[in-house]
Amino acid sequence: MTCRFGLLGTVAVGALLVAGAAQAQLSAEDVWNQWRGYSEGMGQTITVGSESKVGGTLTLQDVVIAALVPEEDITVTMTIGEISLSEQADGRVAISMSDSYPLSVHMPEMAEGDMLEATISHPGLSMTAGGQPGSIRYDFSAPSLTVALTALRAMGEDIPAVFRLGFSQMSGNYLMSDEGIGSIVSETDIGAVEAVVQFEDPSGFSSVDLNASFAGISASSRATGFDLFDPEDIGNALRNGFSFMFHLSSQKSSVNVEVVDWGDETRISTTAAEAGLRIELSRDLVAYSTNSRDVAISLAGDEIPFPTLDISMARNDLWLSLPLSATDAPAQSSVGLRIEDLVLDPEVWEMVDPFGAFPRDPITAIADLTAEVQLSGNVYDDDMMFAMMMFGPMALGELSMVELRELRLSAVGAELTGDGRFTFDNNDMETFPGFPRPTGALNLRLLGGNTLLDKLIDMGIVPADEAMGMRMMLGLFARPGPGEDELTSTLEVREDGAVLANGQRIQ
Repeated sequence: MTCRFGLLGTVAVGALLVAGAAQAQLSAEDVWNQWRGYSEGMGQTITVGSESKVGGTLTLQDVVIAALVPEEDITVTMTIGEISLSEQADGRVAISMSDSYPLSVHMPEMAEGDMLEATISHPGLSMTAGGQPGSIRYDFSAPSLTVALTALRAMGEDIPAVFRLGFSQMSGNYLMSDEGIGSIVSETDIGAVEAVVQFEDPSGFSSVDLNASFAGISASSRATGFDLFDPEDIGNALRNGFSFMFHLSSQKSSVNVEVVDWGDETRISTTAAEAGLRIELSRDLVAYSTNSRDVAISLAGDEIPFPTLDISMARNDLWLSLPLSATDAPAQSSVGLRIEDLVLDPEVWEMVDPFGAFPRDPITAIADLTAEVQLSGNVYDDDMMFAMMMFGPMALGELSMVELRELRLSAVGAELTGDGRFTFDNNDMETFPGFPRPTGALNLRLLGGNTLLDKLIDMGIVPADEAMGMRMMLGLFARPGPGEDELTSTLEVREDGAVLANGQRIQ
């Protein structure tokens, strides 16, 4: 329900919450026709109570925008009392609209008419539109914009709930072109965002209380073909040109949540100095990444065996990028994780290491892996999905290179680092049956490994006989390094298929 109206329906409001400079003469009808065309092209309906033009000002009264989700029998409706579009001497169009208007979501066939009603408010909103009919840029600024819940009915009962989302010091622009319905490029800056959610189940056994704040927000997006988007058939949308990119960053954030579930209470608080999110999806690739700095997390509750569990980290990054379509040459993919200076609560250390046997230095975990893959078809096509399920990932195409750019795991007094690179011969699937023959080397270095193993034996975590087997394996694959308690290892695969560990052939 919210996916389609959220991605598509809000374009109607977005078209009016924007404006910009231009050289060509733009009429009020040009702006209104583009807005209406976008909305109707994405399956929405627009009705206007009355329409009139006096001089260069087009006035629309009682504008109702509705979107129907037939699979779920849900109707989303927004009613704007007045929209005014005034032609300016410089060729632009100034846009004004009611300071507030209602938004409603109705589910008449579910639980005796479940519904949600909210009010959107943006007093002091300033908007202009400029450009030409086929490509209009809208610029906007607003001291505040608020979405507030006014009524909620679920399971046939009125639910006392609070939902309020407030934006302050907003400014930005949208470019809407005729490249295709739902083609938008946008940039937005927001001084601060405040969110409040309070909900209690009528039974009285469950509730949610959330307060969140974000500051210094920047967002940008690029989308083409929102009218093609269907969450039940994303492959068809991608084949026909749907694409989406979204980037969001904030300079400071704080989230506090208290949840009660059948009497069990859980409290979570998080803060971050910086945070970012990037999502990209097209016929050619899918990419996702998050990053944050100076993160602090505090947990408390009936199911947590400590009064309060506190965790912090200096950096927390995650990224993934994968090709989705057939190409004439290998395409790069990547996956990685970077956690730096993770500090655990002393209560956790006391539970896992009550005698203080291990150093309690901050923990770091880094893995950065890239690869080059040439797909034989589109991953989102049915035949490729079937081939992958039947024969595994190698059925999708050819793997030509894998590189471990960085590996680092530092914890409890030991540190493992490494890097390496392998290329693959897809014409040789016999040397390593069913897998292209690799050529390359992996370099590893372990500091403090023997000391860590001795402590695990002393604590009874690792039996002495198992530890002996581990040391024998280390002796086979590793050799002493120049430093104290240092082991190094080079695992190499040669062109003739030979596998070597530190120059000694093991296969």
